[in-house]
Amino acid sequence: MKNRDFPQKCDRCGVKPDVSTMSKFNTDTLCDRCADDERLAPGYAAACAAEMAAVKQGNFNCHGVGLSADDREFLTRRRLARSQH
Repeated sequence: MKNRDFPQKCDRCGVKPDVSTMSKFNTDTLCDRCADDERLAPGYAAACAAEMAAVKQGNFNCHGVGLSADDREFLTRRRLARSQH
């Protein structure tokens, strides 16, 4: 039986993930490679702190802090570099 709740593609790179996780920046569903890239983004620590603060206040549906221009540029460069290899 197929699990209909399992994401069919990564919201960032479009590949069909074997495993997935939610972004710390927003509600994107990420494959493991995009999640690894996200952990290296300049604003990742702040996004994690914001999520933790939301959870401590009882908000278990935090939508994230959003991607800054710097984070978006960093992640785009990482995806492009990956696609060239």
